[in-house]
Amino acid sequence: MKPIAAECLEALSMCAVLFSRVERCEYFELSDGSVWESLAKTALAYFDDVEHRDECARLAVPPALPVIETTQNNLLVSGMPLAALPVESLYKQWSAQKGGDLAASKGLYLGDSAQHMAALYKSLEIEVPDEFAAMPDHLSLLLEFMVLLLEQGNDEAARQLAADHFDWLDGYCELLAERARDAANVEAYAKEKRRDLEEGILFYRALALLAAIVIGQLHCSDRVE
Repeated sequence: MKPIAAECLEALSMCAVLFSRVERCEYFELSDGSVWESLAKTALAYFDDVEHRDECARLAVPPALPVIETTQNNLLVSGMPLAALPVESLYKQWSAQKGGDLAASKGLYLGDSAQHMAALYKSLEIEVPDEFAAMPDHLSLLLEFMVLLLEQGNDEAARQLAADHFDWLDGYCELLAERARDAANVEAYAKEKRRDLEEGILFYRALALLAAIVIGQLHCSDRVE
């Protein structure tokens, strides 16, 4: 396994911020060359095959601000036609408990994964921001928690978190690829908006894929170097 180096942790933190909707000033700070370098280097290290060449290229240079804003307003807002919120509960069976009409349902908030994360935060006296109250298993929070565990050297807890709460990312990446294809064909949108959405969604897919690969290797490793 590749080491979870400081720049890799910074890259995961950047993924967390970007999936939580950034303001303009914050994005300008993130897209500064020296700050973005950790994300680009991590992508280059983990997207080290021909299959992921396009994803590596998408993370090498920050997308233009209009691309990010358009994508966040359409991809990360519930109810929008192209919405695909990065919330674990939405992509898993709501509850493992038998019985009840909702147990086997998908697409619902506050499922088992959310309840488990809420309990973990409470046990560590971590306060969930108000905007995430209905989704304590949002990808931004999961990534921030993972980084926290790794920074504290709690490798075993980090591996357990990887095993329990990141197995939905592959499916989410597939959904984002579908959303990018859909965006390119929405006739109601102007050509420029379709282009920005396709580019932006593929950028977010690259972010999610990078997180999935990094954390997947952590899950499969015997130790974190």
